[in-house]
Amino acid sequence: MTTVFIAIILGNVISVLCAGILLLLSDKSQEKVMPWLINYATGVLLSTGFLGMLPKALTQLKPMSVMSALLLGILIFFLLEKTLLWRHCHKKDCELHSASGHMVILGDSVHNFIDGIAIGVAFSQSNVLGIGTAIAVFSHEVPQEVGDFAILLNSGFSKTRALVWNLISGFVALFGGILALLTTDTFKWAIPYALAFSASSMIYVAMSDLIPSLRNPQKNGAMHFLALLLGIAIMLIFIFHKH
Repeated sequence: MTTVFIAIILGNVISVLCAGILLLLSDKSQEKVMPWLINYATGVLLSTGFLGMLPKALTQLKPMSVMSALLLGILIFFLLEKTLLWRHCHKKDCELHSASGHMVILGDSVHNFIDGIAIGVAFSQSNVLGIGTAIAVFSHEVPQEVGDFAILLNSGFSKTRALVWNLISGFVALFGGILALLTTDTFKWAIPYALAFSASSMIYVAMSDLIPSLRNPQKNGAMHFLALLLGIAIMLIFIFHKH
């Protein structure tokens, strides 16, 4: 349980602090760094979902059941995004700047709770998959938290208040992890469904949010793609690591 808590804190709490540090950089420096981070996060999320969680689920359930859970998860996250309970932003000029800062915190809390469940479920399968999932969460949380900070500041939050509320939102992930740990033995039958659902979260974020934000022509496109491949490569090392 301690390992799970440490992994969740790494993925959802330390990422907030890292995002805060990035905000100390100049706008020009942020513009250079963010594409690298987002490409790397995209590779990590896609490989964790497609090569880590889904194959694990497919060893325990029929393909139709796994794919149904995956599709259901994608539909749920789409609905959450439409209701502003689940939203992503990685830059300062987001369309959601007019949204309430408290709505952003609520959406982040829902997001982090699901991330906590994903990490807890992954650890129930293996430490390797759990660590890999924590890395995936951390990778996409850092650029997202940068956007969250910008939205909160634009909504009238002070820097200290924005940092505190983002940290509180990050700690919500612990409740998701605790729920996953407490119910693993009782609801073993649900684990493969939870894996598919967690995979849908990562795939949805990568495909609907991260990749579209990177599709505009830009300098260093080929190098940024290498950052994506690096994310995949690092996750492959974890996923296929043999004890």
